[in-house]
Amino acid sequence: MAARTAQAAAGRHVLALQDTSELDCSACASRTAGPGGISKHSGRGLFIHPVLAVDAHSHACLGIAHQGAWLRDVDAQKKRDRQPTEPKESMRWLQGPQAAAQYLRQAALVTVVADRESDLYELWDRIPDVHTHLLTRARCDRPLEGGGVLCGWLAAQPAAACDVLDVPARPKGKAYGSKDGARTAHRAHMELRFGRVCVLRPEGCRAKQARITLSVVAVVAVGR
Repeated sequence: MAARTAQAAAGRHVLALQDTSELDCSACASRTAGPGGISKHSGRGLFIHPVLAVDAHSHACLGIAHQGAWLRDVDAQKKRDRQPTEPKESMRWLQGPQAAAQYLRQAALVTVVADRESDLYELWDRIPDVHTHLLTRARCDRPLEGGGVLCGWLAAQPAAACDVLDVPARPKGKAYGSKDGARTAHRAHMELRFGRVCVLRPEGCRAKQARITLSVVAVVAVGR
């Protein structure tokens, strides 16, 4: 499957989109051998972590460049925050693009895209190079070289651009991560800020680079 994707990706700017899904086997767990814990240990099943290749210009789906799968050992989750990245499930965010890279070597450029769970210092330390870029939604308010933290630095920057977006209403139960999901139609006043920052290696992190310079972009709604 990944070999076919490699042929389709040749010469293109490829977006390598990675994320995790869980397959819930709770309904048949009593007659199925082997499912592990999912959904904060309230269910039984397994996890998959695909890397989907998409043409950055035409948005055509090129195929799967890699897919990992695993069972969660509930007992192994204890004290995991004190462990290095390698034994954790977080390692999937590094293994995904690293494994996909061998099939995307002939692409003109690869941009790895992932949500905030992938905001790991180790990812910035190991993945980007002249052929591979990294675009991640920020989760950590990282300390900066010279003092201060990322969010505070962004808030202090002047708005580079402003715009108004018409946001449609959303019925109850449609928003991920919210209590009811309901949203009324409204006009959102947006501000854009961006710049270059030098983030510092977190305490206890085993990354080689003590500091990494990153481009940061923030688009936020102001007022209501």
